[in-house]
Amino acid sequence: MGTSREKLDERGLSVLAGLLRIRHAIDDELATLIGRPPTSGGIGEVVAAAVLDIDLAATGVMPGYDGRFVSGPLAQQSVNVKAYAERGSLLDIGPHQCDWYLVLMGPPRESSHRGRSLPFRVASVYLFKTEDLVATLKTAGVGIGIATSLRKAIWEAAEIYPVARSSNLVLTEDQKRLLGLFAK
Repeated sequence: MGTSREKLDERGLSVLAGLLRIRHAIDDELATLIGRPPTSGGIGEVVAAAVLDIDLAATGVMPGYDGRFVSGPLAQQSVNVKAYAERGSLLDIGPHQCDWYLVLMGPPRESSHRGRSLPFRVASVYLFKTEDLVATLKTAGVGIGIATSLRKAIWEAAEIYPVARSSNLVLTEDQKRLLGLFAK
């Protein structure tokens, strides 16, 4: 089979078609299990809801937020859940108001994307109080919107897993264990 710059031959196309049929069957099973499309975002919302006791909105396309915390210190506050396959510095901040941004992030980027998948993994979790984050970014003159660049110090201050740097939400050992199921 060819590399990403070469065209697939007939055998390569046949293998691709067969693998996609398997992938589609798995995606159908995942969608049935989680009740949402099996994208990183949909899976991240369901994992966050189960681990952090979040009541998800009935639809996965609710403007501004994905659900509300049910219990604990953040009970009844809205949350927008983001899931990124690999650690980066960008956060999509929407124009609609929500109380918190919860970000599930995979491991750091490898040197090249070529020939590898971007699986759903949780290497770290961050929780941002939206009001405080927006104020900090505006003070720093950072544009806010899709692909908002956050400094490393902002990410670190918001980390709740695996290292609890933020006191906004302290995870229990059970919550850490459950997030650890998605680490590899």
